[in-house]
Parts: sequence; C-alpha cells; structure tokens
Amino acid sequence: MSKKQSARSSKAFTPSTSSGVGGFGGFGGFDTASTFSSASASQLSYVTPPPDLKGISDSSVVVLFKNLSKKDDTTKAKALEDLQAVTDIEDAIIAAWVLLYPRLSTDTSRRVRALSHTVHGLISQRAGKRIAEYMPRVIGVWLAGLYDNDRATSKAANDALKLVFSSEEKIAKVWKAYQADIVKYCTNVVLHETVDTLSDERQVSLDDAQNKFARVIATSVLALGHLISTLPEAELKKQHDSYSAVISEPYLWSFSYHSDPYLRKALYRFLTLTLTFIPSIISSPETLPIVSEAIITKSLAKSQIGSVIDYLDALISLTSSLPTSWAVLKPSKKRTPIGMLIKFVKTGSQSAGQEYWRKLVDLISVIPREILPKSLDGIRELLVGFVDGICNGPEPRTHLISAWGAYFSVIYHILALEGGDADEAAKIIEESMWPIYYNYMLGNTDEAERMKIQYYAASICASGVAMAGVHDERIVHLMREGVWNKVENLLLERIAKGDTDGMGQKWVDLSAEILKKTKEENQVAEIVKASNVDVLLQCISAVVSEKGRSSDMSLLEQMLSNFGSSILSIQTAQQATTVFFTESLPDLLLSPSLPHILSALIAYGTHTPDFAPFETAWKKSIRSILLSTLSKETKEARIIQLLQSTPTSLQNRVPPVAELEHYVNRKLEASLETDEAAGWEMMKSSFGSSVLSEGKIMEMLVMLSDGLSLQEGRNSSSVCKHLATVAKQNPQVLVNFATSKDGADMLYRLLVLIESPESEVSDAAKSIYKVIEAGLAASNTKDQAEVVGSVVDIISKSVREPRDVELSLHALADKAKALIDRAPADEKVTLVEKLLFTPELWKRELGSFLVGAMKMSLAITNPIGGAIFFADKQKAPASTPIVRDRQGVSAAMRMGIFIIEFLKAMGSFNRSQGDVFSQISDDSRTTLFYYLALTLELAKDNVAIAGANYLWTGNLPEVEQEALEFVSDIQHFIASCFEQDDPAGYLSLVIERLMEGSMEQPASTSAFYSARALTGVIGGLADHHKVTLEQTQTWLKLCDVRRGTDVFRITAILTGLSELLEHSKDADRLRNELASDLMGVPKSKCEEEGLRKLVFLNAVLPKPGEDVAPLPPQRTILLIKHLLSWFSEKEESETEINTEVLTEAIKTFASVLPTVKELYGEHWQPLCEFVGMGISNPIVVEGCIPLIFASLKLFQTLKSIRFANDDIEEAWETTDLYPILRETLGNSRHADDQHQPRNLSNALLSRQTRSMDLKYIGDPTDIYPLLNVKSRPVQEAAFELLHRYIPSQQEHVSIEAALSKEDNFTLQLPMELLSLIMEPPTMDQVEDWDFERAMPLTLRGYLLTWILIFDHFENSSFKVRSAYVDNLKEGGYLTGLLDFAFDFLGHSKGRSIDASKFDIESYTPDLEESPLKDTQWLLIHLYYLSLRFTPSLSKSWWIDCKVRQKVLSVESFTEKYMSPLIIDKEFAAIRAWIAEQPAPAPGEEEGMQVKISRGTSKEILAVYPIDDQTMEMMVRLPSTFPLRQVEVEGVKRVGLSEQQFKKMQLASQAVINFQSASIIDGLTLFRKNVSLLFQGIAECAICYSILAVTPDRSLPNKACSTCKNKFHSSCLLKWFRTSNSSSCPLCRTSFSFYS
Repeated sequence: MSKKQSARSSKAFTPSTSSGVGGFGGFGGFDTASTFSSASASQLSYVTPPPDLKGISDSSVVVLFKNLSKKDDTTKAKALEDLQAVTDIEDAIIAAWVLLYPRLSTDTSRRVRALSHTVHGLISQRAGKRIAEYMPRVIGVWLAGLYDNDRATSKAANDALKLVFSSEEKIAKVWKAYQADIVKYCTNVVLHETVDTLSDERQVSLDDAQNKFARVIATSVLALGHLISTLPEAELKKQHDSYSAVISEPYLWSFSYHSDPYLRKALYRFLTLTLTFIPSIISSPETLPIVSEAIITKSLAKSQIGSVIDYLDALISLTSSLPTSWAVLKPSKKRTPIGMLIKFVKTGSQSAGQEYWRKLVDLISVIPREILPKSLDGIRELLVGFVDGICNGPEPRTHLISAWGAYFSVIYHILALEGGDADEAAKIIEESMWPIYYNYMLGNTDEAERMKIQYYAASICASGVAMAGVHDERIVHLMREGVWNKVENLLLERIAKGDTDGMGQKWVDLSAEILKKTKEENQVAEIVKASNVDVLLQCISAVVSEKGRSSDMSLLEQMLSNFGSSILSIQTAQQATTVFFTESLPDLLLSPSLPHILSALIAYGTHTPDFAPFETAWKKSIRSILLSTLSKETKEARIIQLLQSTPTSLQNRVPPVAELEHYVNRKLEASLETDEAAGWEMMKSSFGSSVLSEGKIMEMLVMLSDGLSLQEGRNSSSVCKHLATVAKQNPQVLVNFATSKDGADMLYRLLVLIESPESEVSDAAKSIYKVIEAGLAASNTKDQAEVVGSVVDIISKSVREPRDVELSLHALADKAKALIDRAPADEKVTLVEKLLFTPELWKRELGSFLVGAMKMSLAITNPIGGAIFFADKQKAPASTPIVRDRQGVSAAMRMGIFIIEFLKAMGSFNRSQGDVFSQISDDSRTTLFYYLALTLELAKDNVAIAGANYLWTGNLPEVEQEALEFVSDIQHFIASCFEQDDPAGYLSLVIERLMEGSMEQPASTSAFYSARALTGVIGGLADHHKVTLEQTQTWLKLCDVRRGTDVFRITAILTGLSELLEHSKDADRLRNELASDLMGVPKSKCEEEGLRKLVFLNAVLPKPGEDVAPLPPQRTILLIKHLLSWFSEKEESETEINTEVLTEAIKTFASVLPTVKELYGEHWQPLCEFVGMGISNPIVVEGCIPLIFASLKLFQTLKSIRFANDDIEEAWETTDLYPILRETLGNSRHADDQHQPRNLSNALLSRQTRSMDLKYIGDPTDIYPLLNVKSRPVQEAAFELLHRYIPSQQEHVSIEAALSKEDNFTLQLPMELLSLIMEPPTMDQVEDWDFERAMPLTLRGYLLTWILIFDHFENSSFKVRSAYVDNLKEGGYLTGLLDFAFDFLGHSKGRSIDASKFDIESYTPDLEESPLKDTQWLLIHLYYLSLRFTPSLSKSWWIDCKVRQKVLSVESFTEKYMSPLIIDKEFAAIRAWIAEQPAPAPGEEEGMQVKISRGTSKEILAVYPIDDQTMEMMVRLPSTFPLRQVEVEGVKRVGLSEQQFKKMQLASQAVINFQSASIIDGLTLFRKNVSLLFQGIAECAICYSILAVTPDRSLPNKACSTCKNKFHSSCLLKWFRTSNSSSCPLCRTSFSFYS
C-alpha cells in the first residue's frame, strides 16, 4: 500500500445516528438504532474475522456458512444456492449472515454477488422483525448493489428489496430512514477502501482486484447520487455536513479520470445530480477549483471511451450552471482549457453514438465567449481539430451526417459570435466550407474519401447550406457569397462547355436535399429556386444549340422531374420550356437522347400549369417517331420507351393517337403468334401508362384472353407470364376487364390454367386470379354479383360439357365455393341453386343410363337381390348421346362428383355454419337428393362390374379411385341428411318420388334403380330411428305380397324395413303368408308367380346368424319339398330348369335349413344334388353367377349341419361334392378384379376348396395356371392347395428317383410352373402398379409360384434337389427373381430395408395390412428360400452381378439377416443327422463324430476314428454363408499322404460350395472317401474324389487303356466337352475305354 493510501486508510469518519422506519416488508415496524460502534472494522475487508457459528443448531447449515468463507467461487455459489432452502432462520444465522453478506455482495464472481442478494432477501423475509437491528450494518451495501454493473446482480438486489419491502412507497421510506447509514457506508467506501483492502493479492489477480475496487466505488457513488436526487431538501440538510465532506474531498474527484469507464460514468452522473439538487456545495470557493481541475483539466486529457456521453452531460451541466468553472482554472503555457478542448475534439466520438456530436455542439455553445478562440488562427485551429475528429477517427458512416452538421453549426456559431470584420468572416467560410462543396461538385474522390463524405455527400453539403437559414441575413449572405454562388457558377460554366461530367446530377441532388431541409418561405429556399431557374435556362439553350446533347438533356430532364412545379411557376422558365417542347422537341426525337427527351416531356406535362402546349408536343412527338425511317428494332425500342415513360398520373390528360394504337395492336397480334418480345413489352407498357384509350386496352385483353389455352400450338405460357407481370404492375386494368362482358371467359380460362401440369403456367395463372379476386372484393356489390354469376354459369356449363382441356371437378368445386363466399349475401342461395342443376338437366343426363338390360350377376350385390330378375333384359337405344370427358366419365357422373365436392367444400357434410344445403328451397333439396340417390346406385353397379352401365368407361386407376371416393362421399352426405331433423319433410317428398319412380314402368331399369334408392332411404331413416310406427304400417299396407305385382317397390320396402321388422309379428305374418302361398303355386307358374313370391320371401327372411326362426319347422319341410317338386321331374315342354327360380329357391333353402337340421327325410339327397348342379355351372356366364353363389352358400350350410342327423350325413357322403368343387376351381380362369359378383363367388369357392382333402386334387396340371389368373380368391385357393400338395409328393418322387435307372427316368420341375416364371417383372412395371389396395395380381402370382417351386425341395433327396437346381439353372429363372427382388427392396440404390421387422423363415399371404410391406416380406422370404434350397445359383447370381453397389448391399443384407438363419438351419440339420446315425455294433469302431462350434468362428469338426487314432477335418463357415465359400481344412491325417488328404478336402469343399451348400453332404462324402481309400480304391484323377461329386455318387469306372487311370464317367464326359478333345486327361493319348 502506498503512503498516500495508508494515510487515507487511517482517517476516522464520525458515524451518524440512524433514525427509524415503521412497518416495512410485511413484518411490521422496528427500531433502527445502531448497535455497532463507529470504530468497527471495514465490512468489505478480506481480513474481517469469520462469524461465530456456535449458536447454529443445524450442522449442515454450519457447513454451508464455512463454505461461504472459502476462496473458491464455485464452492461459495453452491453454498448460497443451498442456503435458499433453509427456512428456519435462527438469530445465530442472522448474525453470521450479516457479517458475511457485505463481502459476498462485492465478490469478484458475478454469480456469487447475485446469489448473495437473493439469499439476503430470503433471510430478511423469513427472519421478520429480527432483522431490524442488523439493518444499519447491511443497508448500505444492499442498496449499493442496485447499481452493480452486472444486470443479473442488480436485478437480484432489486428483487430482494421488493421481496422484503413490498411497495415503492416503502422502499422510498427505507432510503429516507437509513440516509445516515447509507451516507456513512458510502463515504467510508469512497474515502477509505483501496484495492489492497478489498482483495487479497495472494488470491485475486490484479485485474480482478482493480475491477472490484472500481465497481464498489461506483456503486457507492451512485447510491449517494440516488439519495441526493430523491430525498427532500429538508432531509438532505440533516446530512449536509456529511455530503459536503465527501464532495469537497479531492480524492473523490480523482475517480473522474480513472481508467474504469463505469466508475467515470458514476462520477459524471453524481456531478450532474449534485449540480441539480445541491449546487451550493460545488459552487463553494473551496470545492469549485477541485471539481474544475478534475473535470475539465484532467478528464479532458484522458480517454473517455465508454463514458464520453455522460462526460459531456456533466461538462455541459457544470459549464451552464457555473460558467466560472472554466475561469477558475490556472492554465499553463502549454495547457490552456481551449487547447485541451481542441485536443479532446480531435479524438472524435470515441465509439459513442450520434448524440456525441449534438452534445459537443451544445458544449461549445455554453462555453463562455472569453474562453473560445478569438483570433483567426485560433478559430482555424478549433475547426481543423473538429475536421480531424471526424476524418481521423473510426467514425461510422451513419454518424457522418450528424458529425458534419455539428461542424457547420460550430462555424455558424463562431460567425454569429464574431460579428466583426466581414473579410475575416468570409475567410472563415472560404477556408472551412468551400473546399467541401468544391470537392463534392468536382467529384474529387480522394479528398471526399479523406473527409468521409463520399456516402452522404449531398445530404452533408445540403446541411451546411440549409443551416444558414436559421441565422440572420448576414450569415445567409456570407454563405451565399462564399459557397452557393460559387457552386452555381461552377455548374453554369460546365454546361456552357458541354462537360458537366456528373456535375448536373450532383446539383440536382444537392438542391433537392436543401429544399427538403428548408421551409418554403425560408430565404435559403428562395436562393436555391432562383438558381434552378438559371440552370434550367442554360440547359435549354445548350440542348437546342447542340441538337440534344445527352448530358444537357439528362440534366434538363432531372430539373423538370425534381423541380418542375417550382420552376414552371416562374414566368420566364414557363415561356422558355413551352417554346422548347412545342418547336424544338420534334427535331430532337431521333437523337440518342430519346429516353431523356421523353422523360423531360412527361415531366413537363405533369408539372405545367398550361396543358395545351403539352398536347401539341405530345402528338408531334409520336407521329414523328412512327413516320421516321428508323429500323424496325429501333422504332420498336423508341415506342416502348415512349410508353414506359408515360405515367398513369397523366391519365385522361394524354390525348390518344390512333396511329400509335394501331401500331401497338399489330405488334401484340404478332407476339401471340410468334412470341415476339417487342409486342409483349409494348403490351405491358401500354397497360402501365395512359397512352392508349380504354377501348383499345379492352380489345387487347380480349385477344390475350383468347390466347389462354392449354391446347397444343397455343402460346399460353407466354401469355400467362406476361399477364402476371401486368397483374403486378397495374392490377386495376385486369379487374376492370373482369367486370366486362368478356371478363368471365378469362376467369374460367385462368381457372383451367391453374391446374396446368406446367408449374410456370399454373403459378402465373394463380397469381393473376388472386389479383383479380382481390380487386373484385374491393369493387361495388353490383359489379361483383354480375361477375360471380357469369363465372358460375361457365363453371356449371364446363361440368356438363367438358372441353378438350377441362378443369378438375375438385378444383371447380373449390372455385365455385370461393365465388359463392365472395358473392353478395342476398345472391348466394340463387347462385347455389344454379350450381346444383335443374331437374331437366338431371333427367336428360341420367336418362341414358336408366334404360336397357341389366347385368344379372348384380343379384348378388344389389340390396333388393333377386328382384333384378324382373328387370328388362333387352338393351334399349339411348335417348340422347352421352357426353363424356377425356377420361370417359359421363356428364351425369361429373355432375354428381361436382355437387358432392361443392357440398363438401361448403360444409354441408358436417352441417357447419353456412351450410348451403339447409338454405336452399325444399324443391331444390328434393331434386338434389333424388338424383344423387339414383346416381349413387348406378355408380355402385359400375364399381361392382366394370361397364355395367357405362356411367364411366375405361379402367384408369385414377378414375376408379375417384368413383370409389364419390360413392363413399354420397353415402356420407346421405347419412348426414338422415342425422338431421327434417321439419320441412323434404325426405318424405323424396320417398314419394322414389315410390312413384319404382312403379312408372314396372319392368324398366329406371324403376329398378328407383326401388334400390328407395331401399337405401328407408333403411337409412330406420337406422337413424327416424321411422315411426305409423309410417311403417302405412308402407306395409302398400306391400300386397300375396297379390301385388309391383315387385320392385314391394321388395324395396320390405328390404328397407327388414331390420325393424326382424323381430316383429308383421314379419312372422308375412313369412308364413308367403310360404303358404308358395306351397300353392304349381310348377307351371313357378317362373312368374313363384319367382315373385320367392323374392318377397327372401327379402323378409332373417339374416344369417340371427336368433329368429324364419318359419315353423313343419311348414319349412313342406315348403322345401314343394320347391323341390318344381325341379324334380322335367316336363316335355321344358327345355331346361329356370336358373333364376332355382337361384331364389336355393337362397331360401340356405336360410331355412338350419331350423330343420334335426329332422330326417328324403329331401336331403336332392338338396345335395342341387348344390352340385348349381356349382357345376360355368362361372363366366353372367346369369349363372347368382346360381353358383347361392349354391356355394347352400354347400356351406349343408357342410355345417352334415353331422346333425344320419340322413344328412349319408346324403353328403353319397353325393361327394368335392370333386365338383375341384373341377369348378380348375375352370375358374376368368378375371374378377373388376367383377365383384364373380369375385364374391370365387371367394366363397376358395374358402370351401382350400381346406379340402388332398386326395381330391389328382393331377394338378389344371391348377398351376390358376396362379396367373387375375382373381385374388382363385390365386389363394390354388396356392393353398398346391402349397400343401407339392411337399407331400416329394418323398414319393425321391423314392422313385432312387429306384429308377438313369436312362428311363427324368426329373424336372413342372413345366406349367416354370412357364409362369419365364417373364419376371421389372421395375418399369412397378411404376404402373398400384400398391394402395393390394399387391398387383400379376406380381402376386409370379412370387407365389416361386414359393411352390421351392416347395419341391422340401422332403426331397439330394438327387432330386440337384435335378431341380439344374432345371432352374438351365432356364436362368432365379436371376430374374433376384434382380427384381433387390431392385424392389432398394439394394440397387444402396438403401435396403430392415428385414428384422418380418418373419424371414415363413410367409403368410395378406397378413400384412400394407400391400407394399406384404410384397417386401414375400421377396425377403423368397431370397431366404433361394439361399436355403438353391445356394449355388444364388451365389452365382451374386458373383455375376455387375453393379457394385448392389453387390455390397446384398452381401451386407445377407450377413445381417440371412446367414445367421441359414447357419442355424444347417447346424440343426447336422445335429439331427448325427442323432439319426445308427449306434455301432458291439466290437465295431465308432463311426465319424461331429462337433459344432457356434461361436464367432462357426466351425464343424469331423473326427473319423482309424484304429486307435483319429483323422480330423474342419469345415469353417463364413459370416456371409452361403454367398462366400466354405473353407475345408485338414486338421489331422492318419494313414494318408498329404496329397491324398488334400484331395479329399477339395472334394468335400467342392460339394458344399458348388452344389447343395449342405455340410452334411460334404461330411458324408469325406467319410465315404476315407472308407473307400482304405479299401484300396483309387480316386478319380479329374475331381480328386473316389465317390463322384455328382448326385449319382458313382465310383471311378472308366479307365484309360494306356495309362490305366480310372475316371468317373460324368467327370470324363465333362472333360471331353470342355477341352474339345477325346484324349486322356493324364497321358494325352486318344482315350479308349476298358473295364
């Protein structure tokens, strides 16, 4: 510690007595009398003794307090965090905390400081009144913490204060009550604390210690400042001596030039507050010199970075309050106050903001005149210093305008103070201002860059001129003579010489900025206006004399554009410009300055008060250009310039010129044909200007509207693109056109183009339409309604009469909804009804589909079943031609789809607010519901059978999907109608119309569909409990089932009410009446009356599974026997049994038989025979499908009850229907993917056949092709049967192969199966397949065929498997499968799927919900089977694969998912094989032993005992088995040479790697080779094996007559074939056989 600091530390400061404050912080009032001695040690000193912790009862709290005394910041912070959880605050805790808190709150760690304030607040709150006696000790450091330079710490102190003292009033009282204690604390800190007393130099770095010292002093000074600024004067007087003592202390003011900016700012703010509230202390003779010396002399000489704004505020406050503060200084010769100020100014803003320059001007303004320089040299030095401060420092660009503005302000301030010699003032202007303007006008970039005015030069220079206007005339005269006149003369001279070189633009910019900164009546503004007139006249003279010189014309244009109004208001300027444009301008139009000339002309027309001369000049100019001899391109460019130069502000002022309109029109026509750029540019320019008449604009828009088309050869893309530009630039033109008679057509064309596949066209059309929509929304109601109505008509027509290029119906519905939303409220319902189509339109479009023959197989799927047999069977000619769109969808279907999409968009499905369906009239609702119900039934039939009624044609997937969605949406809409109350009764009207329709023409197709719709409506109302008992009885009265002939209506009512009647007496009565009537119908009337009553009876019979007895048992038996009698004996006149009657009868049998299953009788046998007769019908015939379906249902019923009594069982066994089922399945080769009735019949047939006994299969030749049939049920049945049948036959095939001789027994896979895999699928086909609903049938059949091929390997011998492998290898079939599989699974792209999600070893069809995942599973399973059964082929495919990415991906995939399973299978097979080996007979040696290692090595050790020794061979499997080769290694040999042992290894390895991949085959071969070798049999010299490695496993039996070596016949044949020679492989002599 220095001597000075030591002396300060020893000073005593007399403490003050505290006063009291009552009721603060929520814990009442307390006495604040100080209990501490004034001589107590510094609270902040690091040598303060630790607190006494003996009184604290909680040991954990004691530990926390001890940790607070540690040096580590982290330890202290953790202890403070834990202290926050202490809720039981003892007196000892308070006493200990009060001792530690001052040091913690001033710690070097920000986190410790913040936490200390938080803990202090919590302890004070929890301690309540007990903290009061300690407050004087801590209040100073607590309140000083509010001014910590760390925001988090400051906030923590403030939050703690608010926690204890809950309101601002209470906090103010605390400051007042503890004023003496706060002053005492702050004074002690400021005057007594040093860097060394606050920090231990052994623990704290010098930088941290100095920062802590500066922060503690600053917070104390700011706390004192708060007291001075907030306490009343009366309170301040109580501590006046204390304030005087600290303020008059020089040591305090030494901090004003301290190195820490925060401490400096604190002193400057303290000075400002002191001068404001207690200036008498500063102004005292003793204090003022101290303050002035520190603030002015010493602080000016120090860097003020970080505090310069506060410093200037303090200096301004000191100077303005005490002007003598500058005079009391004692300057030396080298250091005068003004010299130090100049030096300070030279430093620039010192990283401060723009306000620095304003405050600097304020400071100079308040400095006494006698202090400022008086001589020209002194003034020059000050201004040069100012420029240096701007130019030499790192001044940001954004500050330059303020900085130079301050500079000019200082100049004018000094000139205003001088008021003396005019020459001296002019000299100041000349030296300090004129160089800036001179360099600006000349474009002296080096000097401008040095002075930093290159970015805002015009604004800076304008500030210097404009500021003169706020001073007196003397200053304005000085500025004009010294600056402005020189600038003007400089420009005029350059114009005269024809070398403005950018100076004209600078003049315009400067003048504009000056006029912007001054008021109209300002004398500076008048000077500028007068100068502009002079410049304009000089420009006109130069342009005329130089024939339109470009630089002069450019300046003329800018002068008129920027100052036209002010210049042309002066008579001389007005006359000169009028003469120029009317007389001189036409001669200049062909000059290169045309753009400037046209712009000047437009500016003249915009600002001139007399418009007649402008019109004359305008017409002359246009005709001059059009009649000129300029080239085509040049003339087009000039016209475009003309159009672009004319703003819309001249609308209705520019007279139209017929020649120009004709020229532009011709150019647009050419562009529509050839896409010329000039015509498009003229079009856009015309719409953006006011040159052409409104009629011509409308004519051009009609041309553009006609050009909007997607037809080939039309240039819609260009039209859209350029119209979109027009929409952005001038949207009102298009909005106005939209409201015209031709505008609706453009709107529709835009709607079509929005759906264009070309994104560029679609986006452009969308942007145009949005602009027009926005414009229409802002237009008046009448125009809006007319436009909407026109577009609605076009939309309605486009639905009914699709064009070559139509908009999608969904998009049309959305657009219609948008139009309705935008329409006036009183017009919405009318427009909606217009969109829903009239009854006449519906009748015309649907009529063609409600006539003609029906598909009889629909008896299975339609709700009124067999009633269809009474419909017309002859096709009637269509009344009107059917209108269809490009996809084959009829107009009727389009109307239905559009309405459903429109109602969906309008919220009618969920009956949301604004539902239009509930707002239209009852007639409209009835019509809509009626025709939608009919359309629904037609659509359901066309979905069930493709082409059933040709409501749409073709089989495009997107059309089928749209039709399915349409059916679903209509059903949803109709259901939503049933859910709502129907007070108006429109549904009753619908039912009446449907009943009438079902009776109009009893046998017509329209009557049939009306009946079906009636069934749906009645059934829907019944399901939603909207049918009353009264309505039910009324409808039943209409059903005269005994005598009625209106089959359709009666069946519809009975079917619709079926669920309501199911358990009712009415249903029992109807069933019994009908059964009774049927027993009275003779065979001769069965085809009419009998069929009708059967249809009625089937309609009221209970559904299967219901616990309702259809009829009494005895009546049931009588009915069955009577119905059988119709078919028992065939009369001579009859040619065949009526299939329709038989179908309905069998349906009746299937429903009633379960109730009489326990009754014996002779009827069971003919019932079984009827089943066989029905099933044996050809399923391809439409009329037979309902009979087959009903017969299969009856088969299912009889099968379920066959054990109920002996008669049924005997009839079942006698008839034996399974061969008929088998034959029917074999003949089911017709697709049903678009024929739902056939599909349902096939599905039922599939369920009955897939589980039948294999003995019925016989020859499966006719079943194999069924895998290729486009019928999922047929495929499933064929696959299930063959999947069970093929493995069961392989054991028999293996036995036959073993017993047969080679020359008369051939082994091969069925050619019928192989023919199904000859053409593997490709990825090109996959792109056309739909995997949304199911796996494509073609692909499914191909893949299931492969499973059946691999089934042949199950239970087969090695010989048979080898033959099958040869079959597959010869045809190269597996290559196609694996290529497709790995392309589909993503291996070609290196993105394989995760096979762990599937059961790789098995596959169950259709178990996966997603067809795509189902396909992936099947392909993965097939790859597994290929590795398991045909490993050599799979490996060959992998080796031959040319795509490296696929090779690597397949290898990785196999190693991860397949090889572990294959290896486990192989190990399991080896164990089973070992277990099957017979035990050795007594006295014999044990056979070969095999040991398996399942670790990472995956090894099999074969041990062959020989006498007392063993021969061992190791088989090592790779991790990618079977793709990589198995290694066979000899471990231990006995009795063999190394060469012999090696040959045996190679033979076993060849069998495993190149044939079966079976380890068992390799081990067997090794064992037999060893045994034969010891029997003296030599190996084949070709394959090195004794037993042949071929499936026959023969011995070497062909010997060479020369060398006597023996060979296998198969090896020798292969040698001859590959070497193209018949010589011996060893001796090379011609081979001759001998045994």
